Amino acid sequence: MAHDPLRSCILSAMRGRSVLEIGVAAATALSVGLLVVMLASPWLPQPSDAPMPAALEPSPEPSASADGEEPPIGLYLLRGAFSFGPCLALELSPESYPVSEDAQGTATVLWWQRGMTGCDARTGDVHEIDASVSRDLAEDDEHLIGYAVDFTLPLDASSEQSVAAQITILAAQSTDDLLQALDTSADSGGFGLVLDRVPAVDPPLNPLPSAAPTAIQPTGVFLLEGPFGGDGPCLVLELTDASYPAEPGVEGTAAVRWWERAVADPEDPAQCLRRLGDIQEEQASVVVTVRDENDLPAAYGVHVRLPLASGAQPKDVDIVISASESTAEQLRATVVRPTGVPPLVFDRVDSIDPPLGPAP
Repeated sequence: MAHDPLRSCILSAMRGRSVLEIGVAAATALSVGLLVVMLASPWLPQPSDAPMPAALEPSPEPSASADGEEPPIGLYLLRGAFSFGPCLALELSPESYPVSEDAQGTATVLWWQRGMTGCDARTGDVHEIDASVSRDLAEDDEHLIGYAVDFTLPLDASSEQSVAAQITILAAQSTDDLLQALDTSADSGGFGLVLDRVPAVDPPLNPLPSAAPTAIQPTGVFLLEGPFGGDGPCLVLELTDASYPAEPGVEGTAAVRWWERAVADPEDPAQCLRRLGDIQEEQASVVVTVRDENDLPAAYGVHVRLPLASGAQPKDVDIVISASESTAEQLRATVVRPTGVPPLVFDRVDSIDPPLGPAP
C-alpha cells in the first residue's frame, strides 16, 4: 500500500490523545488513593510505645564498685548514745581514708555526756579526740568491707580511766548522707550503728540533775583482821539492810559472832581461821553517831557486849565505823570502848565457819 501522508498525521494525533488520557486517568487514580489513605489513617495501626528488644537497647555504663566510689566525707552524728554511755559524732575528711592496707587515716571523734533530752542536749562540754582509720578487708577474697575507726574514750569527763573503742564503717552500705556501721569494740557484740550527716554539732547545755549524795551502807559478812585488841576474841560482823536506821533516833541491828582462836600467834595472819571451842553469837545495836554537811551518816556506832579474854565476863564494846573510809568490801573502824585498842579493819567474806583447831 502506498504511503498516505494525511493518514499518518491523523494516526499520530490519535496516539497522542490516548497517552494524554491515560496520564490523566492515572493521576486521578493516585489522588483518589491518597485521599482514601488520609481519611482512613485514624483507624490504621499506630506505632507501638513498647520498649525496644534488649538486643537493640543501648548498653548501660558499668556501675562503680564500692572501692571506686568516693567515700563519705563530712560530720556524722550517731543516733542515740554509744555503748560506753556518751554521745558521739564522727568527722571524716579525705585524709581519713587510707589507700592501702598498711596505711592509716586520721579522723576526729566528738563526744559529750547526754543531757535532759538525750543526745540533742549535753551535760558538760563537747570533747574532741583523735582517731586512726584502717581498711577492713575480707579474709576470703580481700574485698573492702569498710573502715575501722579506733579511738580511746574516757569513762567520763572527769575520769582518768579510759576504754578502747572501735567503729567500723560499712563501705557498701554507707552514702554521703548516712553511715551504716558496727560497734566492733572488744566485747561489744557487733551492734549496728547509724550516723546521719549534719552541718554542725552544737547541742545546747541542758544538764542532767546531779545525783543526790548517798551514804555508804555496806552489807554482808565482815571478818576482823586478827583478834580484837591483839589478844582478844576473833570477830565477825554481819550487817544487813536492817542494820542501818532509816530515821534519826532509831537503832539498827547487827549480829556479832566471836570465838577464841586455837593458836595465839601474832605472826600468823590466819590465826583466826582455827577456833578453840564453839562459835558464839551476840546481837548488836547500830546508831548514827556523826552526820556530814549534807546531813548524811558519816559514822555508825556499833554497841555489843563481849568477853575480851578467855573466861572473862562480858564487857561493853563500842565500835565506830567510818562511812567515808569504808567501802563495800572493807570496813574501817575505831574503838571507843574499851580504850587503847588499835584501829580495826574488817574484810568482806562470802562466809566464815572456822574449824576446830588442835587443843593447846
